[in-house]
Amino acid sequence: MFKSVGIIARFDKRKAINLAEKIAEYLDKKGLEVYIEETLMNKLKKNWNFCPIENMKTDFIITIGGDGTILRTCVAVPKPEP
Repeated sequence: MFKSVGIIARFDKRKAINLAEKIAEYLDKKGLEVYIEETLMNKLKKNWNFCPIENMKTDFIITIGGDGTILRTCVAVPKPEP
């Protein structure tokens, strides 16, 4: 079973930020440990656990955005990928 999740989103789009917060709240209620990338953390209402993408060693990562967000995540995420 998964225990931790990382959330990375486009931090210049309000819709992506709002969706990231909703997903974080949902997963937190389900008992997962939620980590938010540092840049996104400053845009959210609640203080979540934060972690730079380069140090994110979670069971899986959710990206919210477009191709650029996915590519930025793939380049920065530690190997082996979750």
